[in-house]
Amino acid sequence: MIKISIIYIMPKDDEKEISKYYCGLKGKSGQKPGSVRYCAKVHQIRRYGIKYVNEEDLANALAPKLNKQAVMDEEKKLLAIHQDIQKLVSDFKKNKYFLAQEDLKAKDRKRLELARERMLKRRDYLKKRFINQTAVVKDIKQRYALKKKARKAKKKKRAGGSKYYGRGSSPISLHKKALRYYFFRYP
Repeated sequence: MIKISIIYIMPKDDEKEISKYYCGLKGKSGQKPGSVRYCAKVHQIRRYGIKYVNEEDLANALAPKLNKQAVMDEEKKLLAIHQDIQKLVSDFKKNKYFLAQEDLKAKDRKRLELARERMLKRRDYLKKRFINQTAVVKDIKQRYALKKKARKAKKKKRAGGSKYYGRGSSPISLHKKALRYYFFRYP
């Protein structure tokens, strides 16, 4: 028989990835105090406190990234909340159906009424989450559209070119269009 043993070697402390900066009162040896912007970005404002952090920097650090994946992630969250709401509605309908039956024991009726109260609380919670997430999705879509528009304008400005010829239009292609128009217009 052959015995196989697996040995796992724990990594040493110096092999672990340690940040160069710290945002608390004291850091480990070799760490430097982080700047206000860095500490806001890593969501640790305890070194400077809220007074010293620029609100704009804090908002930019805490705001979700603006790319297509971020927009899709926020929409997925909204869809998940919507599915929770649909499930709650179907459970509520079932509960209402069972409560409407007359030959129900008092113990079961009480249990169903307690479940209904919990569902109403959950409804309020989901409603608040849905409204907040809808606002987040709307905001991030709007900001992404503005960013995309600015990027497009920057790209167009960088491309330069004559103002008379649009993108992909050259005097030759315009000449071909004119000839095509002439030949189909006048037989």
